[in-house]
Amino acid sequence: MTKRYLFWTMALVAGMSLFACKQKKANDEAEQSQEEQTEQVESEEAQSQESDPAADIAEDLSQSYTICPFCLQDKAQVDGEGQPVTVTRKWVGVSESVGCSTIADWVLYTQDPRFALNPDGWHFVGKDIVNADETYKINSEDAFMSLSSFCTVRTEKYVKPKTVEKYCHVTRSRLYAFADDVECPRIITSGNRHQYAADAVEAVGNLEDAEENVQTSFFLQEWVNVVLPADSDYTLAVMPYRLSYEGVTFDDEKLSQALWQGVAEASEDSSAANASFYLSEEQPAGFYDLLFIKDQKAQCRLTMIMTKEDK
Repeated sequence: MTKRYLFWTMALVAGMSLFACKQKKANDEAEQSQEEQTEQVESEEAQSQESDPAADIAEDLSQSYTICPFCLQDKAQVDGEGQPVTVTRKWVGVSESVGCSTIADWVLYTQDPRFALNPDGWHFVGKDIVNADETYKINSEDAFMSLSSFCTVRTEKYVKPKTVEKYCHVTRSRLYAFADDVECPRIITSGNRHQYAADAVEAVGNLEDAEENVQTSFFLQEWVNVVLPADSDYTLAVMPYRLSYEGVTFDDEKLSQALWQGVAEASEDSSAANASFYLSEEQPAGFYDLLFIKDQKAQCRLTMIMTKEDK
């Protein structure tokens, strides 16, 4: 083998080795880049899941409550076909004493930290429901439509008007019995810090008509009036909301732990009985139970949402 031939052979081998090293380096860099991208995506997904406490709350609540999903349009975005781009949010079904039927109700009910399913900070500004930084609002029609699983709630850009018309949303529900054989009394509730339209007063102004339409939203520090049939013989008590009262005996000691307890007193014409109470503003915003007690057992309840009044 001549020296010249040996030289070119060695050069060719070196060149091929250098090319192979460069190719391997490029492949390694590509694989590393892919791994880094995958790790970044997984990290972002994990971070997203970790930063969504509402999802964890919903999962915990699902052990005891009917949790339903709805689709919320994400910052008024639409896809190429003009359809809303949505994110999933959760609500407690109306079969529960803390269940809601509209987004407007949901805004009030999710103020209870145990049911904090409102990660976007939706709140009322007048009658508009706007997000935390008040850049988007819930479509006015969708805010008061009945919720259903996977329904789409639209959003739109929000510009705060110079003058905001005062509005106080009122939630309504019914009494829930603790046993199938318990018949709940018809009642009327009202608060002295709420202004009622004439049609609203008419709707619940008669005990015979007041069954599924009982007011459940009040302010802390607001006097709440309860009207019952004159022949009612319940002891009434207000307690912080709890899922179940099974096994709880409301003797004198237990009643002394109530935030308020008393009986309804018959009116002068004996057509009805009335009771009034309020909860101090030192109490936390959230759910409370108005219990109807007989024979030391809670027969039924009205679950109320108590919030702070905007000054």
